[in-house]
Amino acid sequence: MTTLALERLGEQRIVLTDVSWQTFQQLVKELPQQRNTRLAYAQGVLEFMSPLDLHEKIKDLLVILVRFWGLERDLVIEGLGSWTMRREDLEQGVEPDGCFYIQNAPLVIGRSPDLNQVPPPDLVIEVDITSPSTIRLPIYQALGVPEVWQWQGSPGELIVLHRTDEGYQRQDYSQVLVDFPVAQLTGLVQQSLQLGQSAVLRSFRDSLRRGALPASEVATNLLAMNQDVERDES
Repeated sequence: MTTLALERLGEQRIVLTDVSWQTFQQLVKELPQQRNTRLAYAQGVLEFMSPLDLHEKIKDLLVILVRFWGLERDLVIEGLGSWTMRREDLEQGVEPDGCFYIQNAPLVIGRSPDLNQVPPPDLVIEVDITSPSTIRLPIYQALGVPEVWQWQGSPGELIVLHRTDEGYQRQDYSQVLVDFPVAQLTGLVQQSLQLGQSAVLRSFRDSLRRGALPASEVATNLLAMNQDVERDES
């Protein structure tokens, strides 16, 4: 078994090779469900990822923004957090930063989903502060996840990836959350790291309730908040 440790600003990773599927299954079973470490497994390669505070702040904001959008648009969205997605026949498994059933939400409400019986989540959220994991996107591809929102770098950017037969392709829109202002996500995350999550979420919520696109109103609201902060500091 080979071990490779990778230091990250927003997460720490340990990658093991020559790990059996049975070992991965046993780890999932024996490790506590409420834990910080997230696993990914692909045909013998096992990754342990331990997120640090910046990683979790970005993940939390993206998850809450999806939930806000669903509430304000009266959508049925079922979140499963870092649920262990796995297929034994493919020897692939992964625990995302966040995942949501949207179009297929009725299939998982009130039950424990099994990827041998239901489709994968419609949307997955992944945060990689310094560089993307080398195995996670291929696992999502193999499992059939239609869309991935991936945060890359620090201060970074949010990219939207749609699944195709050739792999994930970057797009400027969401196919599972129609009309969601994904182009504003990078700015919203960066502003939240300066002004706090509550300020960004309130501005996003208020703009949605007024029927304004975040592209126009949220940016204006956040600029005003930032100016207020600068005046207070001076």
